[in-house]
Amino acid sequence: TIEADGTNLTKVTTTENAREYAPAWSPDGSKIAYTRDSGNGYNIFVHDLQSGEKTQLTNNEAREDFPHWSPDGSQLVFRSFRDGDAELYLIDSQGSNHQKLTDNDARDTGGTWSPDGENIAFNSNRSGNMNLYTRSMSEQQSALELTDNPASDASAYWDSLKVENGN
Repeated sequence: TIEADGTNLTKVTTTENAREYAPAWSPDGSKIAYTRDSGNGYNIFVHDLQSGEKTQLTNNEAREDFPHWSPDGSQLVFRSFRDGDAELYLIDSQGSNHQKLTDNDARDTGGTWSPDGENIAFNSNRSGNMNLYTRSMSEQQSALELTDNPASDASAYWDSLKVENGN
């Protein structure tokens, strides 16, 4: 971590002989979820910045990476290869209640929550090339394809605009 002015640089992860990447801040700023590859699989961990406690949320030999917090901090969406191809999964922030969000022969990746927590946007090649999709979290419906063109569309990202005084 580091202050906005560049001071107080602090190393958060200290695992020797491990590759740690894809950090994601919790909405309240108290934790960081990340992926750790220590040679026996890529798994999701959460580091509590106040206590220093590190909690392993997944324990799988398959690659599980790129966690992204829900807006209320109760869940994370992440990519997993546990079924042989890239699918999106949900997990509670404490590491329980694994739930498969996508299930097809395509590559589904890059899950990111809408600011209201109602949808997850992601990338998939289920239509032949990489396009952007969204899936409702409140309704059991199939994913909605947002883009469809010959080029690859990737890196789904939600942004919330704060409007004040009508501006």
